[in-house]
Amino acid sequence: MPERQTGNQVTQIGIETVSGTSVAANKRLKSVDITLNTAGEFTSFVPQGSRLATTVVPGREWSSGSISGMPVYDEIIYPLAIALGAPVTTTVLVTGKQHIFTLLNNGAAQAAKTVTLEKGDAVRAGKASHVQAESLGFNITRSEFSIDGEVMGQLYTDGITLTATPATFPQIPILPKDFSVYLDNTWAALGTTKLLRDFASNISLSGMIGGVWPINQANPSFATTVDTTELDATMELRVAADAVGMAQLTALRSGTTKYLRIEALGPVIAGGTAVNTFRIDAAVKFSDYAGFDDEDGIYVVPWPLRVVDDTSGPLVITVINSTATL
Repeated sequence: MPERQTGNQVTQIGIETVSGTSVAANKRLKSVDITLNTAGEFTSFVPQGSRLATTVVPGREWSSGSISGMPVYDEIIYPLAIALGAPVTTTVLVTGKQHIFTLLNNGAAQAAKTVTLEKGDAVRAGKASHVQAESLGFNITRSEFSIDGEVMGQLYTDGITLTATPATFPQIPILPKDFSVYLDNTWAALGTTKLLRDFASNISLSGMIGGVWPINQANPSFATTVDTTELDATMELRVAADAVGMAQLTALRSGTTKYLRIEALGPVIAGGTAVNTFRIDAAVKFSDYAGFDDEDGIYVVPWPLRVVDDTSGPLVITVINSTATL
């Protein structure tokens, strides 16, 4: 019997029409990895007269996994969709497909997309349906652009056959050298004031969803998911402690809202003039005091930020690539 080798485990997803109803995982991700694990809770009982448990009972059961990788322009829309929902997609400059993802607030449900996730190889594979992102983050330095996060789904099913001949995507990397960072005083002015000495930026969205667990024999796992009551949405700028970097101390002390853009502009998309684009726009407030640090011999200050309620945003992520639909 052949061994199930770690290096052969592929990630395939399929966008579900009805959340929790399994579909063929007809798309293979190559720049983003999503692991898939069994997960659940147990309770045990140790009666008087025994030092050991006499009963161990499974309770809630679901599947879990982590997101990692260095996403390319045409694949990054999938982790965004399972976190923020279906984008508004339009055609720009002939061949560019612009996908706009918005973090909703003020009573609107996020309605993140769910996927059927298959993980494995020809030796053995498993799957789960109703897979969504519990958390999602992006980390940018001059050396690397990476993604991280966590997912949850319904019951893990073992011993499946992977969906045959899944579609793949152009592997056009989002290069660290193509990023710029801007910090402005209004949403309308976003992209005006470039930070020339930002050495690292990141965004983290966590605590996005929770499972609904009614007492119902018909539900072997959670029935559905809902948005959490309080989303933890944070960012950070690691800037030189020069006149520009230390000017942010005034905004921190006054509680002023600032507007942050992190943007990568890649190569032109064939057949038109649109360029591959990844852009994060956010309304933020400085959320904590920071200690000074060193970055390759430069004295820096890592400013913590929190994404805040704002009529203009509060958070919009735009991707332009050549992929027309999810």
